Amino acid sequence: MKDAKNVITLLIIIILISIAAGYGAGYFVYQDYKQKTAYFDEHTQLTLNKFSELETNLKELYSNFESSIDENSVERKKVLSRIESMNEDIQEWKEGYNAVVSEIKGTIEEMKVDKLTRMVENLQDDVDEFELAVQDLNLKLDDANGSTVTKQRDGGSVDLGRISVHKNTKPKQ
Repeated sequence: MKDAKNVITLLIIIILISIAAGYGAGYFVYQDYKQKTAYFDEHTQLTLNKFSELETNLKELYSNFESSIDENSVERKKVLSRIESMNEDIQEWKEGYNAVVSEIKGTIEEMKVDKLTRMVENLQDDVDEFELAVQDLNLKLDDANGSTVTKQRDGGSVDLGRISVHKNTKPKQ
């Protein structure tokens, strides 16, 4: 029996040592688990922060894009209204020139003066040039209503669709 008690005592000591070793190993495994989960939690939070920054940047880019579209739309409307205003001014000038030319023609018929005849011919040429300019502006206005205004690199010209207006605009006769 003494041997049995010694064996039982030895088994109890081995079991207690095994339990203590299990608790010790569990504690170290738990500490390792805590470190790894803390590391992953930290990196998860950093990733979420990066995604949050990315979302904020995308929203800002989208709002900047919308505002630039709105600004371009306003600028286009300004350019179109300016072209319409110039067209109206040219129509008024044309009517004034036609009235002056008609008056001068009447005076020439009355006076039959050669010098006045040449002046009338010159004024008639100016009226013809203005008529061409008005027709050109009407075409540009019609085209500009359906196209966008873009600046080209060809010496400062402005493309209003299919018609270009250059710095040196002189209608061809």
